[in-house]
Amino acid sequence: MKKLAKAGLAVLPAAVFAAVFILCSRPEQRPDIPAKTEDERLAYLASCGIEGELLSEHLVTVPGEDAVFADYLALQELQKLPLAAHTGEAATVYTYRIAGSSLRAELLCAGDVLIGAQLYLPEEAQGMPLSGALAP
Repeated sequence: MKKLAKAGLAVLPAAVFAAVFILCSRPEQRPDIPAKTEDERLAYLASCGIEGELLSEHLVTVPGEDAVFADYLALQELQKLPLAAHTGEAATVYTYRIAGSSLRAELLCAGDVLIGAQLYLPEEAQGMPLSGALAP
């Protein structure tokens, strides 16, 4: 029974991603996504079919391109988010608990716009896109 439960947990992120991918697919040229206010960030999550509750926020500096950052940068490029244009800039990370799930949504915002986003399980290291294409 434990193996079945573990298998179910392993499938959960892929199932959630599939639903979010369908709900949140965007055209090739993505306009800036407003994210200055909590209402704007919650509206973006809602547009992806996600109901979230803010857990934390903290300031970061978007790193330059390096091996550790490359996977995260690739994830944002798949979602057509402008992270690469903001390296070296100050940004705020907003972490949301997703209702009815152990998943978290993380929004990275610079100025008034969303520049990065991912879904993840707190115990897992690799994130998944909120929209775009499935990361390897």
